[in-house]
This record gives sequence, structure tokens and C-alpha cells, in this order.
Amino acid sequence: MASLPDTSSRLRVCIVCKATPFIWVHHYVKAFRSFCDVVTIGSSLTAADLEATGRTHLAHLVTSNDVDRDVSSVNELVEALPDGWRPDLVVALQSGVPQIENIDWLTCPTAHLSIDTWHDFAEMIHARPYDFVFAAQREFAAHFAAAGCAHAHWLPLACDPDVHRPMPVEKIHDLAFVGSIERSLHAERANRISRLAEHFSVLADTALDTTSMSRAYSTARLAFNSSVAQDINMRVFESMAIGVPLLTNRNADVNGLFELFRDREHLIAYDDDDLIDLARKYANDDAAREKVAASARSEVLANHTYAHRVQQLLAIVGEKVDWVQARAWPLLRGHGAILDYLPTVPGHVADYGMNAGVTKYSLRGRGVQQLTGVANDAERANIRRGSYDGLMAANEVPDSAPFDTVLALPSETLNISEEVLNNIRGLLRCGGTLVVGLTAEDMKRLSPSHDPASVWAAIESLGYVVLRMELREAASAHDPAAIIVARKRERTLKAIAREVYERNPIPNLSLEETVARIP
Repeated sequence: MASLPDTSSRLRVCIVCKATPFIWVHHYVKAFRSFCDVVTIGSSLTAADLEATGRTHLAHLVTSNDVDRDVSSVNELVEALPDGWRPDLVVALQSGVPQIENIDWLTCPTAHLSIDTWHDFAEMIHARPYDFVFAAQREFAAHFAAAGCAHAHWLPLACDPDVHRPMPVEKIHDLAFVGSIERSLHAERANRISRLAEHFSVLADTALDTTSMSRAYSTARLAFNSSVAQDINMRVFESMAIGVPLLTNRNADVNGLFELFRDREHLIAYDDDDLIDLARKYANDDAAREKVAASARSEVLANHTYAHRVQQLLAIVGEKVDWVQARAWPLLRGHGAILDYLPTVPGHVADYGMNAGVTKYSLRGRGVQQLTGVANDAERANIRRGSYDGLMAANEVPDSAPFDTVLALPSETLNISEEVLNNIRGLLRCGGTLVVGLTAEDMKRLSPSHDPASVWAAIESLGYVVLRMELREAASAHDPAAIIVARKRERTLKAIAREVYERNPIPNLSLEETVARIP
């Protein structure tokens, strides 16, 4: 395993999640606790939640978070923290918790973990303000990036060896499946299990606690899986750790199945036309089964536990963040100077027009790797040359988008127009952040009605997603009347939703309804 970032003490991680022992949440929390000081915030499962998922009989397993309350804004989050406890990192786990408004006001890094993104594409909006997004499915890491998220990564699901382990029971079934087979949601899965049951002894069960699940799989010669959206679900890693050969759908390679595992070595991949033949071959071949089971268990224990995932996450964040430096800033941002809007992970920054009043020296302590002045005024460029690591002309076209962040403040020589915003977009990488000040005249220039909503819409029409717009009193005609923070995007969420839906329709939800649910 990779070593953790070098810090003066254990990292403090605040995890916002619903307290549930039935999905990935408790595995991630446990893994974070093994490396970090953790405070969990969020409500617990209710009796209604348990009834809706058929888990009323498991109510005795439900426990509370460290702070048993939901938070829906950054101020509520900060108020909920224990006295004197400041997080180094805030992690939001997809688990049914409310969206946290203004999460980007935090100066500590933030991360959003998305598991079943296809359930609700609006989650991609909720994730945008976070510094990092980790998607359990590979295709959605690319979608998050195209939609304007700053740093999007693939972080697959995993297993917990302490609970996903072989049980000393007799093999009495050919195949076992634990999960939902409700036909209204999982018709394809239910049909496959019905086909298998015509030829083999099949155990199909649902709503089991972890120990009972491990025991159920251990009674079978093969573990069956049929993911609903070509995803690599929890069952893949868990059955391997339990030591039962996995028979799983081949089309999950859309999300990197064969990047993680090798067919016939770590798992047995099927299509509908060879499902029965493969099940028969391995159900009857003890040596082949045992070879796959041993190889798979060795692989997941070596590389695919939740401890591995937490270390991967911390390493990715640690490459971009100086943990000690980040602790020096107040936890909540101010709302005055342009630097109050600088992202927590600014990277390579451009000062477009060279009006931001910043220098390479003042920004080193803010995590800025390099500061470039983008000059639209030769005289000003000569005067301020020493404040920057490098200079380029505003009309210079780079070979590739080199900047993570662009600051742009208006002046007597720089009006913020559609042309300027298009130029800046060409300088930003996808997911890069624009921090721009707009005068009252700039707002009129972008939208004739110049009301905030129409200005917001005008900026988004240029290929940005606006994270925030703050209005202010302008002392002069050249001072900003509004500060906009936005990110460059390549595609709209509706376009992404259509693409995903056409390949994997959502049960009981039409394409029209799916797209309409996206704000």
C-alpha cells in the first residue's frame, strides 16, 4: 500500500453520510477510521427506510453517526463539528444525505464519492462544487469531468476482508445470488436467475446482513452477478473475498471490469448466449472453480479492499494539497477580495488582464503552482512583469488549455465581454475554474436585461457551469458589481443523461422523465 501524506498528525476527516450498515458507507467509514481521525455527520436510517428496503428485521444493526443530524448548508456543517475540531478533509458519501449548499466556502479540500450515479443524474450538479469527485464507475468519472467537475477520478468499489470471508459450511447449491430481484427494477437479472434455476440449484436471497450474506455465498459453488447498468457493483469484490468463483456479466467491461480483473483467472464472464454453458462447466469442475476462487481472493485482498481505496483517495488529494499549509487558513472563506474565491486546489493560475493585484510570492501560500500574467496592455505588462512566473499575450493561442484557474477583473483597459469569456475558456482545461468580476456595464454587455439570472444564463451558454454569483456594491464604474465563480464544461448534463440512458434505460423511468429531473 502507498504511504499516507506526511503530516504532523493524523488527518482529520469529516464524513457526511447517512448512517447505514447495509451498503458501502460503513465499509468506507471503517477504512477511513483506520488511517484518520474521523467525525461522521448525518441522520440514521429510520423505521420507514428499513421498511422500504425490506430490512425491518435488521433494525438491531442500525447505529448512529458521531453527530446524528442532517446538514444542508456549509454553516450547518461547521456548527455541527465538535468544538475545537477542524477537518483537514470533508468527504460526502452518496447515501441519501441532503445536498450541502455552499460547500465550496470551505478552505479545506472537499471530496464527493458517487457510487450509483445513474440513479439520479442531478447528483452530478451536487458534486460540482467539490474539489474532488470520485466515481465508483469508470464511465462516470469521464462524465463528471465533462460536466465541469474540477478533479474527477475513478475509484471502484471494494471488499472488507473482516466481514467478506469464507464460511465453513457445506456446498449445497450450484449458484447463489444475494440482492434485489424485484422485476420492476431488475427484470433482466430476474430472467437470468430464472433461466439458471431451470438447470441448477440456485439460492436467491435478499436483505441479508453481512455475515448471513457471506454464509449464503459460501454454500454455493458459484456466485452469480448481473449488474443493472453495466456497473461493477459491490457483489463483484465481495464474492471474490468470500472465496466463491464469480459468474458475472461481461458487458460490465464498459466500466473497466477487465482492467481490474482477468477473465477465467479472477472471474468468469458471461453473455446471455453462453451463461448456461459456463455455469455448467464450472459447477461441475472442482479444480477449475478452486483455481479461480483462490486467484480472485488473493487479488482482491492484495489490491481491492476499502483500505486500498481510502489510501488511493488520500494520495490523489495529497498530490494537489499541502495539508499543513491548508490548516493555516480560516475554515470558511471571506467574501471581499478576489482571492477569497480562489479554489482550494488552484494549480496553474492565469491573471487575465493582470488586474487581480496578486503576485507569485503572495500566492505560493495558497497552493498556486505557477502564476502567469495574460496581458492585454503592453505597458501594464512591463510594469508588473516581476510579479509573475511568466507572461503571455491575451491574443496568444496556446497549443493546449494550460490553466487550472483564471482570474479576470475588469479595469479601464479590460471590459469583460462574450469575446473575453470565450478567450478565457480556451485557456482553461475542462473543469478549470473561472473567477471573474463584472461591472454593471459588463453585465449589460452580456445580457440586455442585465438581471442576475440572465447574466448567469448568458455565461453558461458559453460553455461554463456557474457555481456562484455574488452581487456587491461597486465603488466606481470599473469596480465589480458581481463576482462569478464558474467551471469550464464540455457537455451538458442532459446530453450525458441521454447517452447513458440510451445504453442503459432506467427501469420505470422514461428518457423524457430522466432528462426532466435534471435541474
